[in-house]
Amino acid sequence: MTNRQTSLHVHSPRPPPAPRPPGNRQHELPGGPYRLMGIPRPADALLLVAGLCLSLAATATGIRIGILAPTGRESARSNWVELERWLGQALPGEELHFAYLSPDELNDAVSRHQLEFVLTNPGHYITLETRYGASRIATLESGLSPLAGEVIGSAVVVPTGSPLRTLDDLRQHRIVAVAPDAFGGYLIAARELLKHGISPERDLAARQFTGFPVQKLFAALDAGAADAAIVGSCQMEMLQAQGLIAATGYRVLPPAAPPPAGYRCRVSTPLYPDWPFATLPGTAHPLSRQVTVALLTMPRGADGAGFTVPTDYAAVHGLFRDLQIGPYAYLAEWNWQDWARRYWDWLLAGLALLAVWVLHTIRADRLVEQRTRALRQEMAARAAAEDQGRRQREQLDHLSRLGLLGEISSQLAHEINQPLTAIGNYARGMVRRVENGRMEAGSLIEAGHEITAQAERAAAIVQRVRTFARKRVSERQPVAIDVLVAETVRLFAVACPGIPPVETDNLLPPGSRLHVDGLQIQQVLFNLLKNASDAMAGLPASQRIIRLELAPDEAGRMRIAVTDRGPTLESGILSRMGTPFFTSKPDGLGIGLSISQSIIEAHGGHLDWRPRSDGPGLCVLFTLPLLP
Repeated sequence: MTNRQTSLHVHSPRPPPAPRPPGNRQHELPGGPYRLMGIPRPADALLLVAGLCLSLAATATGIRIGILAPTGRESARSNWVELERWLGQALPGEELHFAYLSPDELNDAVSRHQLEFVLTNPGHYITLETRYGASRIATLESGLSPLAGEVIGSAVVVPTGSPLRTLDDLRQHRIVAVAPDAFGGYLIAARELLKHGISPERDLAARQFTGFPVQKLFAALDAGAADAAIVGSCQMEMLQAQGLIAATGYRVLPPAAPPPAGYRCRVSTPLYPDWPFATLPGTAHPLSRQVTVALLTMPRGADGAGFTVPTDYAAVHGLFRDLQIGPYAYLAEWNWQDWARRYWDWLLAGLALLAVWVLHTIRADRLVEQRTRALRQEMAARAAAEDQGRRQREQLDHLSRLGLLGEISSQLAHEINQPLTAIGNYARGMVRRVENGRMEAGSLIEAGHEITAQAERAAAIVQRVRTFARKRVSERQPVAIDVLVAETVRLFAVACPGIPPVETDNLLPPGSRLHVDGLQIQQVLFNLLKNASDAMAGLPASQRIIRLELAPDEAGRMRIAVTDRGPTLESGILSRMGTPFFTSKPDGLGIGLSISQSIIEAHGGHLDWRPRSDGPGLCVLFTLPLLP
């Protein structure tokens, strides 16, 4: 062996200890690696005290074997006494040095070529194999399973009274484990959770790693700090056998498939190979052969433990690959070149389908574009015709209203001109008589009667025109205000497409009613909404909002206010509003507001208008008495 500088803590072989009485093992389960988890046997502790700790000097020679000690050197030494003794016997003349190291220390020792052999758990072995070229020469047989490839698993433990029944129930629950890199104590269960669609990082309410000893996990369950605990297979049984935890009160969630017949512990996951004994690059082949033969010929202990030929560790590789850790951590980092190399055949097929889809889409788009162009031309022509027809109808309607107004005005002027002329003539004749001093009572009385008669005739003409224009007799009855307003707004939206939205704010007591002619009040409200919409015709759509507010006033009457955001009106225009035939709209007649004012006043109310207080626009409001 070559000399190497090292500072490893090792344990040299010693004479075999005195045989122990059979009763010392009656509560123990076999299997060296399962006693690694911080649970040394009492009888082995005596051997631990007899151990001698050395340091390899810079010129030291011999066979250096590194053994994983996740819970510390002192607790691990007692697990491998039989192995040390047997190798010392099987390799006479060789100086053996056993180094009990943590995972990081073992990695460092291998990287510095300070070891010839390692004995570690399956998960750690995968790292040594891929990173440093370790090669297994034997696999531990602990006697727990009839198959060396199905030994290590995870047990998900819950309190007996827990509602959790399967691994699927762990979603959004709290779990505890010893460490995130514990093979049987966490990683195996984590892979199984992924198979059930549960991400340990995202789908659990909490994860807590307590460290060793394992008893901390059961203490967390007892205290209610966790809903489930993940432990290595057989650890719960060993703790119960040694009296370190309660013998009852815990339950293991069942696996998807039962373990092989003869397996001696309860588990929640599939099983993986046992610990491998591996040789490292640089170790002489004759020495590797000697150690391999010594391991395979090691006598079985009373618990059935020993070594067998190397088993297949592909399942362990699959676990690391699924969890994207260790040598497969790169899978968690997306790289488009690696992805393209891995899925080039699917990528090529996808590109071919994409090309076919693109060609089909181009062809379809061209057909759609041609048909759409023709349809748009037809629709544009139809829209232009409809728009022209609408403008013509509006113009005709305006001309018809002007013609009707002119006809009524002409008829009224013609009919009323005669009595007015007669009244004027009689009045002028009376004035001349007074001026000339002819004050005969008979003549003046006669002239006065004529003037009275002609005035009555003029009044009859006006009444006849009003009777002709009157559409209906006013019919008043109790009306629910909210229903009347809602129906008017709906009618306004139907009759005037493209109007701005109407925001209604009803502050009246529920059930408020009016005693009015509903159609006339709807006419007033409709006219005010139409005026508000017309006032905002030049504004962007986002600014065109009509606000309709219903509230009681100080006198207990109902007040309805219609507010727009149109341009601010000059004071001269405001003062003339309500005057018949005065309008600020190019196409208005100037009689809508005047008619509305007459209707409101006929109902005992009042109509008024004022500039909007918080910006440009106009507020038109009216009041009406409420029914008690």
